[in-house]
Amino acid sequence: MTHESKVFEIDLADENPWGQLSSGIRSAFTEAAAVMLNLHHNPKISFSGTWIQNGASTSLSVVWSMPDQVARDSHGNAKDATEYGAYAIAIHAVTLLGWKVLGRLQQGSGGDWYAFDANEGKNMKIEVSGTSEGDAPKARLNQKIAQAKGGSNMQGWGGMAFVFHFQDVCALSEVW
Repeated sequence: MTHESKVFEIDLADENPWGQLSSGIRSAFTEAAAVMLNLHHNPKISFSGTWIQNGASTSLSVVWSMPDQVARDSHGNAKDATEYGAYAIAIHAVTLLGWKVLGRLQQGSGGDWYAFDANEGKNMKIEVSGTSEGDAPKARLNQKIAQAKGGSNMQGWGGMAFVFHFQDVCALSEVW
C-alpha cells in the first residue's frame, strides 16, 4: 500500500477514531500524547513528520492541544506517557486506513488492540510501541513485528505493528 502524495493528518482533538472505546481511555491517552509531543516540540501544537508503512513513506501531520501543568504532572512517568501517547497516535492512524478499533487484547495475544478493517473485511490485531528521544524506532518495529506474529494464533486475523517516535514525529508500521 503506497500513499506517495497523500498527507495523513492526526488531530488528537478528533473524537471520531475512538469509536467504541471509553471516553476515559480517550482522554488519558490523548493527554499523554500531548504531553510527550509538547516535551519535544514546545511551544508548538502541531508538527509534520513521516509515516513509513511497509517501506513506503508519506507525510504525517500531528496536531494537539497544549497540555497544562496538571496534565504534565499526571503523566510524569515518561515510560507510561510514551506508551499511552503511542496508543493515541496509533488509534488515530489506523482509523485513517479505514480500520475501527474495538478494544484491548489479552496479554500474550501478540497485540495491544483489536480492530476491524473495513477495506479487507477482517479482524486485525495492532501491536503498538512508543519511543522518545535517542531510541531506535526501526529496531523497535522489528521487535514488535516478531511479538505480534509470535502471539496466540487468531485464525484469519491480520495485523499491524506500529511504532511512534515522539522526537521526530515519525511513525513506522508494518501491516500483514
